[in-house]
Order: sequence, then C-alpha cells, then structure tokens
Amino acid sequence: MGEEDQMVYHMPHIEKLIAEYDARPPFDEKKCKEEFKEMMECSFQDQVKRLPRGIYDQIADIRVFTLGYCTREVMRQLKKQSAENTKLMDRVLK
Repeated sequence: MGEEDQMVYHMPHIEKLIAEYDARPPFDEKKCKEEFKEMMECSFQDQVKRLPRGIYDQIADIRVFTLGYCTREVMRQLKKQSAENTKLMDRVLK
C-alpha cells in the first residue's frame, strides 16, 4: 500500500464522508439548470457594475464574457485598466 493510500485509510472520518456522498439525493437536472441560470444572471449584473462603460460597450455578449471569453482587444484593455488600478491602489497605500 502506498503512503497516500495509508493516509486515507487511517483517516477515521473517511468512511463517514463516503457514506454521506453515497447517500446524496439523485442529480436533479432541472434544479441544476435553474441554479446555473440564477448564478449567471447575478454574474451578468456584477460584470455590468464592475466594468468601465467603455469596455462594457465593446463586449458583444456579456453571457460569453461572464464565462471567461473575450476578444484580444477587450483583454488588452482589461489588462491596461488593471495595471492602472494597481498603480492607483499603490499610490493610495503609500
């Protein structure tokens, strides 16, 4: 038995965790879709509040942006904005 396996084997609560995992309710696809939709809507609203208007206006689909995708130009502007924010924060902290 490998060292990693021995570590797991000697964990007294591992069997309880496994039992809890096995006893979980069946996957509810409808509920999962509803929760995902709610999370994404909150993320859309958050992005609108956080992004500078000039950058936000260049995003074709906020849903795709919220999933982590954007054009190179938008990414370049976000990095520039981030660098400016870091400089401002450093100045305030000094």
